[in-house]
Amino acid sequence: MQKQSITLTILLSLLLATLCTFILSKEERDLYVDLEIVSEKPTVVQVFYDLGKGFRAELSDRRKIPGQDVPQILRFILPKTGIKNIRIDFTKPATEIVLMKSSIACLHGGSPIFLELQKLRSLHDIQSITFADQQARITASGEDPQVILPLKKGSYNVAIPSALWITLFFMLYPIAWLLQFFIVKGFGLTQLCNFPGRPSVVIHRLCMVLAILAWISAVFYNRWEDPTNIWLQADVEKPLQKLYQKPFEYDEKTLIRNDGLKIKANVYKPGGKGPHPAILLLHGNYPVGQSYPLYRVLSQELAGKGYVVMTIDFAGYGQSEDPFASEKPVDTSLEAETRIAIDFLNQQPYVIPGRIGLIGHSMGADPALRVGTKTEGVTTIVLIGPPRRVQERFYSPADINFFWDWAHKIGKQQYGREEFPAWYSKKQWQNDILKRDMIFTLPYLSQLRHKPVLFIDGEREMKTDKQFLTQYVKTSSFPKRYVTLPKTDHDCNVLSRGNQIFYDPITMNHLVGTIDEWYQQTKDGGTSWKDYIRNLLRLLFSTNRFVEC
Repeated sequence: MQKQSITLTILLSLLLATLCTFILSKEERDLYVDLEIVSEKPTVVQVFYDLGKGFRAELSDRRKIPGQDVPQILRFILPKTGIKNIRIDFTKPATEIVLMKSSIACLHGGSPIFLELQKLRSLHDIQSITFADQQARITASGEDPQVILPLKKGSYNVAIPSALWITLFFMLYPIAWLLQFFIVKGFGLTQLCNFPGRPSVVIHRLCMVLAILAWISAVFYNRWEDPTNIWLQADVEKPLQKLYQKPFEYDEKTLIRNDGLKIKANVYKPGGKGPHPAILLLHGNYPVGQSYPLYRVLSQELAGKGYVVMTIDFAGYGQSEDPFASEKPVDTSLEAETRIAIDFLNQQPYVIPGRIGLIGHSMGADPALRVGTKTEGVTTIVLIGPPRRVQERFYSPADINFFWDWAHKIGKQQYGREEFPAWYSKKQWQNDILKRDMIFTLPYLSQLRHKPVLFIDGEREMKTDKQFLTQYVKTSSFPKRYVTLPKTDHDCNVLSRGNQIFYDPITMNHLVGTIDEWYQQTKDGGTSWKDYIRNLLRLLFSTNRFVEC
């Protein structure tokens, strides 16, 4: 009879856990779909969504991709959950288009769900669709080819990982046991079920112990190990909360390089009396520069933590002047702007002297590392998604052509410039990129004494890039730290649609908290006695060697 009671309790716990996860997962989420596409000619991709009433133009989004052999990842924000079908239209495409590794995921956490491309079917102007290695090769037969991809029912609603379901089972086990006990007793069915009263019942005792541990974890940590879980986290329950709730002041500045080029800058000052520690945030390879959504969110969140944050537009980006408008060669290393920005912060009365940190994201990690390691007054350096495998990529013809075309696109978008001046050839551009490779800073970071460096990347970045950075950090000496943000892309899960910014509060809290903690630990800069001990142990026992992977 005891076994019967335990079986009923387990079944009731499973039912309750399933019901709870179902209720939690049915909440509407902000979702996106990634389409990875290769097209040999420029193509306009328009995605339509069917919510059960057919495809409508107001529920669609458009993207344009250049014609090249390199896969282009297009991210579309889905209007709401409950989508039954996705229609993909290609306008003026190449004869052949390859759709590969497409996925759908939640903006605010959760692993991506890869779409079943084998279910792709033709709708209009399609000659054939062949499938191989998670790819769909689409051969067009007209000017307006269209395909439909039906979504697996319910897959786009699941935002609760299996770990939570298992934890809920053990947490609900004692509740289910008591519930069953009172029901049986209330209806006088005690003869049917003899409840376990002794600790010798192994299964019952194990479930009770695990339940106690689950409750203790929930009480003391108030969160689950998986940082993407939103259960029991009321402070981040609303993903589209007001972006910037902490007080700050905002000023626009214009800096002048030694060669006369004007550099636009923004300064975010925290509330309260100063002076404050300062941060210079350097942007990646995006045409709009410091106006890119990640930097707008991150700078204001850091200002809310008590830092004076300065962002700049590198020459040739954003609202700064174009260095390629000159008929004579000028400095394009990104270092000149970085230095004058550091000098500007050092001269401000609201900044603590000698308490400046550099944060570089993507391309901005290059000048942050090269200038920060050589400049007095810079105490610590943070590199978020730094450029990796540069030697491999910039000797690859496909990658070189992609980034060279991107450099032209930036000039055309920001300044209407069609070509680079004669003094800036493709070969010189390639050499400039190769000279900035972070492997040339590795000898400095391998010394027993250097400035503290924090490396940050995202779990969703390319595997080879993460392997490269892992080996790089292992070869570096202390003070250092390496953090991979769970379920995070290269832009830290920050993006925009129109004028609205979408971001993952959990990821942003993790990112800002990690940076703030690192700055507090390394506010004096330099190498501590603990770092010397760590380096000694590393030299004695480590066999790691840097390998270009």
